Amino acid sequence: MPETATRIQPEEAKKAVDDGALLVSAYDGEKFEKTKIGDAIPASALQERADQLPRDREMIFY
Repeated sequence: MPETATRIQPEEAKKAVDDGALLVSAYDGEKFEKTKIGDAIPASALQERADQLPRDREMIFY
């Protein structure tokens, strides 16, 4: 898996999510709840969930 961020098109993101990628939202709180896509998690939760995050899944930040 690449260690750098790469911009992808929405169609690529959908396919990646369909294949198991984890969505991570830049928003939290009310804005996160209003803009949440599927099983996305807020970026603010990454630190506290670090030990629970799958190491073998791609992450897509939006």
